[in-house]
Amino acid sequence: MEDEVVRRARETIEARLHEPSFSIEVLCKEVHMSRSQLHRRIKQQTGLSTSLFIRKIRLERAAKLLKDTNDNISEIAYQTGIDSPQNFSKYFSLEYGMAPSAYRKSVLEAQKVSGSPAAGETSTSTVQTSYLSTTIIYIIVILSVILGLIFIILYK
Repeated sequence: MEDEVVRRARETIEARLHEPSFSIEVLCKEVHMSRSQLHRRIKQQTGLSTSLFIRKIRLERAAKLLKDTNDNISEIAYQTGIDSPQNFSKYFSLEYGMAPSAYRKSVLEAQKVSGSPAAGETSTSTVQTSYLSTTIIYIIVILSVILGLIFIILYK
């Protein structure tokens, strides 16, 4: 469970991550804490540095955009405040164990198997996500995290 400061930090990041000028300094001002206090609090709650915490939230949003939209990779990189498509692909691969395009493809394939609509489509018959579809997506995400951890361990 996140404490109040980390929750406010997360909400601020989520609301402003698309802004090119968003930085740790801006975040500190928003949550009314010094950089070192905020770092200590986030590290204690999440095990991540402030910059990695911000990056993780950016990548969570990117994964959602890859799943829910047809926006291209460059657009998603900029929508999530990552400075270049190359850095976006690198960070995404480290976090999820696969390139953004491969992630989107795997999600689309899982949706086809389960009968869920593709990105940008709606269907009245699929208003409720089926248990199978949810399970497949969770399995893909878990496997991606495991592959990412293996990748990090092997290439450190």
